Amino acid sequence: MGFISLVYNSQLGRYGGDIAISVYAVISSIMTFVIMPASGISQGIQPILGNNYGCGNYKRVMQTFRQATVLSLVLVLQEQRRMYAKRPA
Repeated sequence: MGFISLVYNSQLGRYGGDIAISVYAVISSIMTFVIMPASGISQGIQPILGNNYGCGNYKRVMQTFRQATVLSLVLVLQEQRRMYAKRPA
């Protein structure tokens, strides 16, 4: 994400100035906290999936993958809903 931030910062600096760069930094930091639970779940299931795949238990691999996907989506969508609900009028 470093290269993308570099491109964003150069364009924001050119067209929006210091305030635009500051706003982007704040939004980027907030989004990091929103996505962090999904990233943790993704990293946490990797050994479980690998172990079950190695044992040939493919049904359990798919079951774990689906459960982790649903849990990640619920957590991220819930946090985004919470963020937008507190938006000032």
